[in-house]
Amino acid sequence: MVSSRTSPEWHVLEFFIDGNDSVLTTHVRGTRFHIVADADQLSKDNKVGGQYRNLVQRAQGHDRLESGKHHESNDDAEIDSGVDMKRSDSDGSRSSHVKENPTETAAEALQCWMFAPVAKSMDELAPVDSDGSNQTLERWYHSPARFFSLVASADRDELEATELESTPELRKQMQGLVPEQALPKYLTNKLKARWYSSSELQVLEASDQPVGTPYHPCRVRDPETRDTFFLKVVDNRQPQPVKRELDILHRIESSRLHERMRVPTLQGLVYVDGTEANSRGQRKVMGFLLTDIPSPKPLTTMLEPSVSREMRDQWAAEAERMKEVLHENNIVWGDAKADNFMVDKDDNLWIIDFGGSYTEGWVDSELNETEEGDNMGTEKVVNALRDPIANVQRPEEEFEQETERPCTTSKRKRNIDNLESSEDSDRLSSVKHRRTESGD
Repeated sequence: MVSSRTSPEWHVLEFFIDGNDSVLTTHVRGTRFHIVADADQLSKDNKVGGQYRNLVQRAQGHDRLESGKHHESNDDAEIDSGVDMKRSDSDGSRSSHVKENPTETAAEALQCWMFAPVAKSMDELAPVDSDGSNQTLERWYHSPARFFSLVASADRDELEATELESTPELRKQMQGLVPEQALPKYLTNKLKARWYSSSELQVLEASDQPVGTPYHPCRVRDPETRDTFFLKVVDNRQPQPVKRELDILHRIESSRLHERMRVPTLQGLVYVDGTEANSRGQRKVMGFLLTDIPSPKPLTTMLEPSVSREMRDQWAAEAERMKEVLHENNIVWGDAKADNFMVDKDDNLWIIDFGGSYTEGWVDSELNETEEGDNMGTEKVVNALRDPIANVQRPEEEFEQETERPCTTSKRKRNIDNLESSEDSDRLSSVKHRRTESGD
């Protein structure tokens, strides 16, 4: 276990396993750390190799964690509009503890193991006073990067981190983590939303985040007006959900439906500082700003008998009513589920996330983005509210029913991105090639 002095708050930006190799990218005190675990170096017959093999096998699903631990059922879920969640320490931060944590997933255990040798030197690598309060969104996404490869110590009993020289290829990988997507001109003209530069917006501290630690800033502030917003970043690989959500948000506001139900409204579009619209008048966005819901909690966390029956009945009726308001105005919500309802500090219910798709267990795939799918998902939410004992599956039940499968940790729930693609293999090959050239 790393001492509290060297156990800083850290954000997982990206994590994937390719074969038996692993790559972890974190954000700590204003610096990004790209850490590579090469199986050729670590999967040997020694203490470190044994630890690594065990962690990778568990993360890949060949061995389950202790009874009661579980993965989310929706492995490919989108990032929610209202709040990102993950298991974390009580102060909302990740810590680099290596010992067993009863609330830790297998993937998170591997991440902590990989991060631990870098964390030991964090006071030198990224001093506390280097994080900079009041940092901008631009600075957060273009922070300095350091690159490491994990190796076993000379006696093979301890894991160590060797720093690699920065190269254009490695820097390009960091640039690839910056969210950026072109929007069609017809859509931006229709929205008539204010444009914010990424250098204009101040990132709020992690402790100010609604729930847990996001893998990207999710609350930002305009320093001039002191207004705060929820920032929903785009997914570079999935442009359609962004366009769908922005279009529906426009329709909701144009029809003044936000006056009939609690729903976040579009407050602005954010572009990467220094970028201009292209020849067709398109400007790339890194995300968009929504109403900042006061102290939001996903309705999923409120599906408990301990919550008053009166309150649950009130939310059930409101959930049904909001879904009907949308359908009366020919709007299909899409991805109807309890996580896409938020409860604010005054116990008011909000409806969020109009990016579409569906979530297994809530909506059947053939009903994706249909009114029937909305009806099915909302009915399950209502039933869970009315009778949580009969209609909410408990973690231990979910664990018992799971079959073994590869680790594909939910990006929305865990704030990591588990990718298995040729691009990932190229990243690892690049690092291995550099190590071979240096004679390591």
